[in-house]
Amino acid sequence: MAVREPTDKDLQQSLWLSWVIVGLAIVIPIMALSIPFPRFDGLDRAGWFSRSGSVTTVFAILAEVILIRAKLSITPLGFGWEGLQEQRDKFIPKFEGPELLILILTVFGTLVWGYGDLLYKWSITFVAAVGPVVEGHELEKLKISATTVVWVCSVVSAITWAKSAAANVPAKLPGSQLIFQNEDGSQTDLIATAKLQGKWNKIAALFASIAALAQAISVFLN
Repeated sequence: MAVREPTDKDLQQSLWLSWVIVGLAIVIPIMALSIPFPRFDGLDRAGWFSRSGSVTTVFAILAEVILIRAKLSITPLGFGWEGLQEQRDKFIPKFEGPELLILILTVFGTLVWGYGDLLYKWSITFVAAVGPVVEGHELEKLKISATTVVWVCSVVSAITWAKSAAANVPAKLPGSQLIFQNEDGSQTDLIATAKLQGKWNKIAALFASIAALAQAISVFLN
């Protein structure tokens, strides 16, 4: 049976799709804490938050499946095709970039899925106990501060993820170990580019986590 040769466009679409799904996996728990959901018997916000963990886990696994499928498409059994090694050199480091974040999301989603309602209720109890200490003007200042942190960190996270997607380190000859020849004739240092993308991805994941935590605090204070 003939093996379909994936184009660079196909592989790039798989990479972008996985990042979109990872973004949704991060946003879903935040939405569960901040957006008004319909109430049902026995299902409150804590229940919705707990159920959002299952969605996060499923999205994280789906993103990993897309990346694995893309990897397998350029690691065929037997003989390959002309340009296969160049595709591997260019895309394998990019496919490995989101793996740590996907692992973290899978673990986080599973924990929220199993214990999210308890975490939410314990947090509410803690805020209720601390609330009288920071009533009035101080409490309002805390709410405004939390909302500001959410917006700032979300913007920084979006910018750094965009910079990761657009990262490109020109090859230096001699010195670069893996080089990819671009269509415009320029050359890219694949190892240095992958390291740069990993750096930006870590920064983006950190700020996205801070935004999620600040959003949760803002909801608890309201």
